Amino acid sequence: MLIISAEFTAKPEKRDDVIAACKKLIPLSNAEEGCISYEFFEDTQQENHFFFFERWKDMQAIEIHMDMPYLKAHGKIFPNLVIDGTTKVEIHEVTDTKRLV
Repeated sequence: MLIISAEFTAKPEKRDDVIAACKKLIPLSNAEEGCISYEFFEDTQQENHFFFFERWKDMQAIEIHMDMPYLKAHGKIFPNLVIDGTTKVEIHEVTDTKRLV
């Protein structure tokens, strides 16, 4: 399993636009065959700061996701919504998962 964690800060005047644009991605991404989960969160401690937390079956599923027309369209508008230099995206490879509860 691969996990993508992403975080970014929205331009204050674009906060509502960011939320609307990102919420559209959730059902579309979750419907993809290789998607285990796709979630979007707002930071409660830092204003206008947001996170994506995604779990994917494998790299092929991520590559298919990145090629989706709706994600490419989002990629065209996204830079105008966020503060430059604050986007951080990481991929984590998980080899074992143990449930605590």
